[in-house]
Amino acid sequence: MSRVCRILTQAWTPLSFAEKLGWILGCLPFFIHLSAPSLRTMEGWIVESRYRDELAIAVGGMIGLIALLTLLSLVTLLLRVKIVAVNPRRRLVSALALLLLGGFHLLHGLGLFYTPPAEYQGAKLPTTAADWYTIGVMYFNQEQYTEALRAYSHAIARDARHAAAYNDRCVSHFHLGQTAQAIADCTRAIALNYTPRSRPYYNLGYIYAHEGDDTQAIAHYTQALALTSHTPPAFISQNSDEPPSNPETSATLAQDYHAAIKRDPQTVLAASQELLRENAENAAAYYYRGLAHYYQARYAAAMEDFEKAVDLNLEQAQVYYQRGTVYAAGEDYALAIQDFDAALDRHLTNADIYFYRGLASYYTDKYIRALQDFEKASTLPPECVAIYFQRGIAHSLSDHSSQALQDFARTLELDPGYLDAYFNRGNVYMRQEDYAQAIAAYDKVLARNPDDAAAYHKRGIAYYYLGDYAKAIQDFDTTLERSPDTTIAYYNRGLAYTARHETTRAIQDFERFLTLNENPDWEEEVRHLLQELQ
Repeated sequence: MSRVCRILTQAWTPLSFAEKLGWILGCLPFFIHLSAPSLRTMEGWIVESRYRDELAIAVGGMIGLIALLTLLSLVTLLLRVKIVAVNPRRRLVSALALLLLGGFHLLHGLGLFYTPPAEYQGAKLPTTAADWYTIGVMYFNQEQYTEALRAYSHAIARDARHAAAYNDRCVSHFHLGQTAQAIADCTRAIALNYTPRSRPYYNLGYIYAHEGDDTQAIAHYTQALALTSHTPPAFISQNSDEPPSNPETSATLAQDYHAAIKRDPQTVLAASQELLRENAENAAAYYYRGLAHYYQARYAAAMEDFEKAVDLNLEQAQVYYQRGTVYAAGEDYALAIQDFDAALDRHLTNADIYFYRGLASYYTDKYIRALQDFEKASTLPPECVAIYFQRGIAHSLSDHSSQALQDFARTLELDPGYLDAYFNRGNVYMRQEDYAQAIAAYDKVLARNPDDAAAYHKRGIAYYYLGDYAKAIQDFDTTLERSPDTTIAYYNRGLAYTARHETTRAIQDFERFLTLNENPDWEEEVRHLLQELQ
C-alpha cells in the first residue's frame, strides 16, 4: 500500500496545473456519487413508480461509465511519467487530454451527454417532511417496507408532529413484524390527532387481533367505529386506501371486525350498548350488537337488533346477510333467501353468501338453484372445503355422479380428514353399484371414527350386494350395537340371514323390524317375506 502511495505521489508532484485540474475534474463526479446517494434519492423521488426499473438501469449505466472514465484517468496518470518525460510537446498533449477527459467526465455526470426519461427531469431532492413522507408512501405502495420506514423516519426527524408519518410508519413496522414499534407509532398518531381519527384505532385493532389480544382488538375497533358517522360505509371508507364502492375492500375490512366479535362477543356487546346509551338511533350499534347476540346463539335478540338497524335505514349488504343467516338458523329458509338476494343486490359478492343461499335452497329442495350457488361460491376466494362438499351433495341428489365424485375428491384434497366426504363418496359409489369402491370409502370413515354406526350399516349393505353375507351380518350387528335405533338394520340383517338360509334368525329380525318400524310403506313387503319364510 505504501509503495502504491509513493508511486502516486511521484506521478502527481511533477504534474502541471492543467494536468492536475483535468485529473480532479475526471475523478470528482465519481467521489460525489460514492459519498452522497443523490441519484438513488432522485430515483426514489420519481412520482410515477412504473418507471423505476428503467431509471435504475439508466442510473446504473451512468455510474458504470463514470467508473470507467475514472479508471482511464488513473491509468493515464500512472503512465504519464513514461509518456511525457522526454518530450515537452507530449507533456502539453497529455495535459490537454487529461483536461478534456475530465471535462467530458464531469459534463456527463451532470447529464449533458444523455437524455433522462421525461419523468426524471425536474426531479428534486427531498428537503422537507412532506417530501420524505411522499417518498415513504411511494415505497409503501411498492411493498418496500424497510425503505418506506426509513423515509417516514426522515419525515418525523424534520417534523416531530407529522401524525400521518407516525400512522403510516406504524403499518410499515407491522409488515416487518415489529409489533411493539407499530403500537407505539399508532399511539403517537392518536395523540397528535391524526385525521381521519378512526384510522390509527383501526390499525391498532388489527394489530391486537393479529397478536391474539381480542379484548384490546375489540376496544380499538369499537373506538374506531365511535369516531365515524356510526355507519359501516363511513367506517370502511375512512379506513381504506381504496374507494368505498369496492365491495371486496368493504368485505375485507368488515371481516376484521366480525372476526374479533366472534372471538369476544361480550366485549363488543358492552361497547355497543354504551354507544346506544349515547345515541338510541345509532343504526350501526344495533347491527354490531346483533352480531354479538348472533355469535352467542341468541338468535331472537340478534333478529331484533338487525330489524332495528334496517328500520333505521342502515341499507348495507352485511345487515341483510346477517339477518339472512338468522332466518336460516331458525329454518325460515324462504325469508333467508330473500335477505341473501337483497345482500347480493347491494354488491356483497363473497363466497359465504352464495354458500349459505345455496344451503337454504338445498333445504327447500331447490337442488338446481343450490347447485348454481355452490358453483358460484367455488369460484370466489377463499377456497372453502364446505363449498365443494355441499356442491358434491347437490350434484349427488341431482344424479350427477361424476361431478359429485370430483367435488368430494377436491374436498378431501383440501381437508383429508373430512369424513363426511368419504361417507358421501361411498354413497355415490353405491348408486353406481361400484360396491368395492364404496367399501373402501366407508373403511376410511371407520378407520378414523370406529363408532360411526351409519358407516357400518352402509358397508354392510355393500357387502350384502357383493354376496359376502357373513361380513354384512357382522356390520349390521355392529350398527345395532352402536345405534339400537337404526331400525332398518334389522331388515337388512334379515335379508342377509335369508340369503344364508338361516330362516329362524331372519324371521326374528323381520318381526323385530315390524315392531319398531313406524313407516307403513314397509309393512306389506316385510309381511310378504315372512310368509315366504314360514
